[in-house]
Amino acid sequence: MMNENYGDEAVLHNIRVKPGAENYTECSYSRGVQKGDKPLILGNGPKKPVCKYSMDQIHLVEGGAQQQQQQTVGTVRPANDAKESKNDKDVSQQNK
Repeated sequence: MMNENYGDEAVLHNIRVKPGAENYTECSYSRGVQKGDKPLILGNGPKKPVCKYSMDQIHLVEGGAQQQQQQTVGTVRPANDAKESKNDKDVSQQNK
């Protein structure tokens, strides 16, 4: 949890997520509070300068707990992302 009002900053690269039943977030940011108080969560996901990363940096993996056994199975993109990868273009052209 990054504290936006305290000037916390995170730069994330090559984020690997093993899909499961539980929800996850790569980076969340809050309004930092005094010790013992509950922080106010302001949001999740990329936001400069608090949580710097792009959706292309998130990779879904499957396999064992050891990194050598994991295999990347996809890259996460929001549904409204207008950016197309080369593979997206190839698939859409084949379906025409």
